[in-house]
Amino acid sequence: QFKRALLERFEGRDEGELAVYLGVDITRDPSAGTLKLSQAPLIHALLERAGLADCNPATTPLPPGVHFTKTPSDEVLDPALGATYREIVGALQYLATWTRVDIAHAAHVLARH
Repeated sequence: QFKRALLERFEGRDEGELAVYLGVDITRDPSAGTLKLSQAPLIHALLERAGLADCNPATTPLPPGVHFTKTPSDEVLDPALGATYREIVGALQYLATWTRVDIAHAAHVLARH
């Protein structure tokens, strides 16, 4: 009924049940009353990009007490490496916003460095 009213008011078409939205896989089970959001393809692509496709999962995204230090000012970093780092951290923040709230703190800490 809602879709019909919306389509009467605005131009558009009904393409059925939503399955993917902005890279988020959506699975709905009406009988169980559940809605599952997943970004597994993005996560796998990110692990490949970071060279971590064969890594083991961790129960804690960022262990307590981990401290990051700045690179000494006389050490020159590869600009391409810095760009890759920023891309990966940005993707982690996107994941944390949509489906992986459990990594939000770790993504925020990485974004500061």
